[in-house]
This record gives sequence, C-alpha cells and structure tokens, in this order.
Amino acid sequence: PGLFASGGLLGAGPQSTAWIYMFWHTGFPLFVIAYAVLKSREEREPGRFPVHTLTRQTALATVGAVLGASIACVLLATVGDHLLPTIMAANRYTRTMGIVAGGTWCFCVAALVALWRSRPHLTLDVWLMVVLCVWICDV
Repeated sequence: PGLFASGGLLGAGPQSTAWIYMFWHTGFPLFVIAYAVLKSREEREPGRFPVHTLTRQTALATVGAVLGASIACVLLATVGDHLLPTIMAANRYTRTMGIVAGGTWCFCVAALVALWRSRPHLTLDVWLMVVLCVWICDV
C-alpha cells in the first residue's frame, strides 16, 4: 500500500500482495490437476467427451468462470483482506504463511504426480511438468 495510491491500489491492504501471489500459485496447479483428471477420463472412456461438444458457449462459459474466479480472488485479497489471516508481519513470514505455502507446495506436487500418471504425455504435458517443477522450487 502507498506505492500507487495512499490507501493502496484497489483498496489493498498490507497482506494483499502476498495473498494474490498465493492465490496465483495455488490456482495454476489446481488447473493442471483438473486438466490431468479430464485427460485421464478421456483415455479411460474414449468418446465420452466428443470434440464437437466444445461449442462457443462452452468456451465462453469456461473463460467467464476463470475470469470470475480471478476477480473473486483479487477482491478477497484487496477489499476483503481483513477476512484473511495475516501471513506477513513487517518483512517476515508468520506461521500461517508456512501453512499456506506448504499447502500450495502440496498442490504443485499433486499436480505434477497427476500429470505424470496421465499418459501418453503430450508436448503440453511436458511443459506443464517443467513449469510445475519450477513452481515447486519457487514456492
């Protein structure tokens, strides 16, 4: 807060940046887990999700859901920052941050395992695994 506006950009509090970072780093592995589950389901039950079912309406609904979830996370971290526990105290992490970061790390490992188990590995899968390895080190 105070960098862009006296009260923080979008009404952000002192915890907002850290929480947005944690939401971001948790959302991506959750997406990868969903992708791996759907890919495995398609491998087990070919034809259950025919290609022609991806309509414009489905694509727009998916994009809308992702944007809605992103906006909800940003609003929670900024406007509703008083609802979230403190994860930064001055320039140190709190115990809660260890729990949040540990959970995020576990989601990254779970996503990596889920993606590894879904075979065959496409080029997209390999690059997602590379990103997840980097995120495991980053978190």
